[in-house]
Amino acid sequence: MYLYRIYETFLNLPTGLQTVLLFLLFMYILHLADLFVFKQRLKRDYGLQPRQSNHLLSPILAHTLHRDWAHLLGNSIPLAILGSIIALTNLSVFWIVTSSVMAIASLGTWILGSNGRHLGASGLVTGYFGYVVFDGFINQESQSALIGIVVGFFYFSLFSVVFRRRKGSSNVMHLFGFCGGLLAAWLKPFLLP
Repeated sequence: MYLYRIYETFLNLPTGLQTVLLFLLFMYILHLADLFVFKQRLKRDYGLQPRQSNHLLSPILAHTLHRDWAHLLGNSIPLAILGSIIALTNLSVFWIVTSSVMAIASLGTWILGSNGRHLGASGLVTGYFGYVVFDGFINQESQSALIGIVVGFFYFSLFSVVFRRRKGSSNVMHLFGFCGGLLAAWLKPFLLP
């Protein structure tokens, strides 16, 4: 009965919010499967390795796999908030931004990243941040610009992640994720009718 109420509540949410929550649920299920079924082989096989031959799905799955629970939880809240801001505005734009960020972050990391496996949704988070903050200014939409200012104020620390150096953290993926978000904001008028 309780699960049915959760399911019923989920069905009453806007489609954009449902999409972001399902995207997050996919990350959690993938993490559980990697821990208990695949014995962490997914991280090994699908993490993005710079200047190496990678699996065809690595540029996508590297952004959905996480090192541990703390890594996944740390990315979940900002991804849910920033992803929802985009998806509630326009679901097509959410997928355009997500694709752009994954492509640019993966390519940039493959070319300039340090040795080792790169994975996690923080490149997506910085990409969503870049898109939300700059979309209104690039496309001269006052409502989007206001949202960008508010988000920029509250999430300014995310931008500093791009430049912060931490052991085991892919700053290159953060930087190129941010660039992917900017590219999506710039391309939006060309890609939407």
